[in-house]
Amino acid sequence: MKIAKLVTTQKEETDKVICNKCGREIHKHPIGYLDTFFSAQKTWSYGTGYDGETHSFDICAECYAELISQFKIPPTIVERIEF
Repeated sequence: MKIAKLVTTQKEETDKVICNKCGREIHKHPIGYLDTFFSAQKTWSYGTGYDGETHSFDICAECYAELISQFKIPPTIVERIEF
């Protein structure tokens, strides 16, 4: 005989995304967050000045455009998806 019990689990989900550069909220689409912002996470090696730290940030599309416009070598477009 199997006896069942109700088990409740908790799930973490993103409630809000704030651009680290400009501080504006990145709005959520009804089906969730779409690719309207850039997320980065980096764990630094020893000897870098950030020894062993992991940094994470999110920036909106406008701040991303401003950031990459300052690059001497622009990012490589690996793939372009047509909609």
